[in-house]
Amino acid sequence: LDVHALAAPASFDGVSSSRLCVGNDGGVACTDNIEAPQRQLRWANLGKSINSMEFYTVNTSASQGLIIAGAQDNGTVKFQNDRNWSEVFGADGGFSALPSDPAKPAYIGIQYGDIYRLDHNNPFANPTLITNGFDGEGALFIPPFVLAPDDDGVIFQGRKSVWRTLDATQPNPVWRRISPPGNEMSLISALAFAPGNGQVLAATDGDHVWD
Repeated sequence: LDVHALAAPASFDGVSSSRLCVGNDGGVACTDNIEAPQRQLRWANLGKSINSMEFYTVNTSASQGLIIAGAQDNGTVKFQNDRNWSEVFGADGGFSALPSDPAKPAYIGIQYGDIYRLDHNNPFANPTLITNGFDGEGALFIPPFVLAPDDDGVIFQGRKSVWRTLDATQPNPVWRRISPPGNEMSLISALAFAPGNGQVLAATDGDHVWD
């Protein structure tokens, strides 16, 4: 059994001290003899008939009838009108940004902050990488990014500091740091614009909030 990186605390079933169950990003599995030697330990998957996926983020567009989500180990997937999920991109899916105008590009992120642009003419084929390493600056495994509410070509990403590109729709966007960098213990975990005000951006590392 591969409990992977994301697993809930294991717990006994309350009846037998030998029956242990573990939840992870693949479902729930139990063993009836946790005290057995490792080579003899056997696990039973309780959700073999269930299709499960663990999402980091979910984004929606009511006008496009679209849901797009980033999933642990299962990439970025979409659900659009047809009542079926389909993969947009592999890796670990992260944040996404959907423009108000469906004729403009959308954006998806993967682990450690690479961002891809989705061509509006064929939005879920051949995504284009638009990031360039951010000078090696550290970030969370799934760092946040947001699209400016008043300009679909401006993107902000949170790492140790906040980075911005003004030309996300261009072939080679330029990214610049626009805030002082924090340290490895204060990586930015969330970005959000003030409601109705595209000039105020807030960022947090879990302990502090800045705007």
